[in-house]
Amino acid sequence: MTSTVIKRKVPTLVWLPVGYLLLAAIHALLLQLLPVPAVMPAELAVTLQQQPVTLADIEQSVERLVQLKKLADL
Repeated sequence: MTSTVIKRKVPTLVWLPVGYLLLAAIHALLLQLLPVPAVMPAELAVTLQQQPVTLADIEQSVERLVQLKKLADL
């Protein structure tokens, strides 16, 4: 019964940031508790190193993105 009295006295605009901060704190705690690999797995590192990227590849990707953006704007 006291919780309903408290909810009535405190406006919703106060509960929103308090709830958001509580959610952020819980999220931060979970991230601290989850196991995170110290380094990148060796297989992934080798795979990424075997895929050289040239300037031409980057230019081609940029051109493709520009074309897609133009299509999206239509």
